[in-house]
Amino acid sequence: MTTDVQTAREALGARLRELRAEAGLEGKDLAARLGWQASKVSRLQNGKQTPTRADLTAWAHAVEQSDAEAELHGLLAGLDMKQRNRSWAQAAGRRHP
Repeated sequence: MTTDVQTAREALGARLRELRAEAGLEGKDLAARLGWQASKVSRLQNGKQTPTRADLTAWAHAVEQSDAEAELHGLLAGLDMKQRNRSWAQAAGRRHP
């Protein structure tokens, strides 16, 4: 079952992939540029790992799209809000069976 959180993480990953592709970079090339393992680039693009704000800033600059930084941070903020809401709902469910 796909949750709102997973859907938001995948949407952020799709945007990261789009930016990388627009820059004409393969995942391994972007990873080398960032000093990351290629697997991290893959996990971020496929919504398997939530990026940090620093990851998003580095990505935007590495693909020479620093103007996309604010957009990426906004997508992350939306994801964070969904995660908090889900945690609160789960906690409320445990208190009220």
